[in-house]
Amino acid sequence: MKAVISSFLCLAAISLLFNLNTATADDGGEDSLKDRFVEYYSYFRGTWKVELTEEGVTQTSEIKIHGSTGGCNVAVGENHTAIWGFNPKSGQWVGVVQMEDGSRTQLWITKPKDEMIGPGTTFKISGSTNHIDGTVTKQVATFTCSDHDHHEMVIKRTGADGQTLPDIVRTATRINYVPTLDYVPTKRRFRLFR
Repeated sequence: MKAVISSFLCLAAISLLFNLNTATADDGGEDSLKDRFVEYYSYFRGTWKVELTEEGVTQTSEIKIHGSTGGCNVAVGENHTAIWGFNPKSGQWVGVVQMEDGSRTQLWITKPKDEMIGPGTTFKISGSTNHIDGTVTKQVATFTCSDHDHHEMVIKRTGADGQTLPDIVRTATRINYVPTLDYVPTKRRFRLFR
């Protein structure tokens, strides 16, 4: 009987310690901030016709952007795949783009100023591309939303030596909205330690 009682007390003590080390995020916490970012950047979900213009030459492609159950946006284009999501450490929406040729781009966007992306919304997207030949291109894009189905980015780039490269103008027109795997914000998140 003593063994049963001591086992019970031991399990109760472990349970109590376990419960003290679990935490939930309140409305102003990390989960809430992530939820706001996910909602904000869900604007990009759907299929987009994208035109890239550099030095007068325009290339057209199609990009499909889907949501994930983890709150990320996954973009698949003709020559790249990207994943975007909230980085709780930096408090930014970040993306990694893997190109078909082996190059990789890392991008980040600071906290949104508006409640949602809509006509007149602008923000900066900063990042760099590590090319397969070892060179690095830095870039700062200015995003401007025309309406729910149209946006434009003007991408200013510099090479590793500081040389200014030609700007790229990226215009996108939504073909359709694809609400796949909608993210469901959580009010409670299980954590062992905080």
